[in-house]
Amino acid sequence: LDAKVYMDSSPILINELSFSVENSIGFSTAISSANGKIASRVTSRKITGSINPYQDTSSISNYTKFVANTEFSLFAYAKNDTATAGEFTNIVAVYMPKCIITELGQGDADGLVQESISFQASRGTNAANNEIFLTFI
Repeated sequence: LDAKVYMDSSPILINELSFSVENSIGFSTAISSANGKIASRVTSRKITGSINPYQDTSSISNYTKFVANTEFSLFAYAKNDTATAGEFTNIVAVYMPKCIITELGQGDADGLVQESISFQASRGTNAANNEIFLTFI
């Protein structure tokens, strides 16, 4: 599979990554338009997701992030190798620079403890960042 996920620039081992981008749209209206609508705009966006890293028994860093609402970054990519060494194709990458943990639980994978982490991406506490960067190459 050769997909990699990084939380705050540290690699994490997971079996699943999911995220959702939801946009709310507002319409500008006018009685002069045949259908009453003249334009539309995105009025809000919500980006949520989940990951399930194996629990590190020597660290409570994710619990600390959850309790303190500490922001973290999430970067993931997947790719396919080509016949030429060091060359790749069908690359997809996602970067969310400002995320917070919204729910933290535990799960089980063949007797191994995993953390069930739900997160939300945001523009950050200063609203200066984009929530998500998504690339297909």
